[in-house]
Amino acid sequence: MLHFPSGRTYDFEHGLGVCPSQITPYISFVAEPFSDESRGQLSNVALAAGNEALIEDCNERTFRVRNDTCAEFYLRVVALSASPGLGGAGPLD
Repeated sequence: MLHFPSGRTYDFEHGLGVCPSQITPYISFVAEPFSDESRGQLSNVALAAGNEALIEDCNERTFRVRNDTCAEFYLRVVALSASPGLGGAGPLD
């Protein structure tokens, strides 16, 4: 996970070729939140909420994530793009 202190901004190159259809930021208060996997648990990580991880400036090459709080976190981001032809087949006539 990336160190994500107050006011930090990260620009990510995603390599998807389009603006991601879904960008999901996860935050933690510890650098290694998955250290309890040996017990079958994923702990100390949660979806970011509010202004903990603002998604900005998304395009076909990059997107930006900014910590707009006074708190310090660690960040993981998952960016996905729908494949052409999946869903959205158009209007029914």
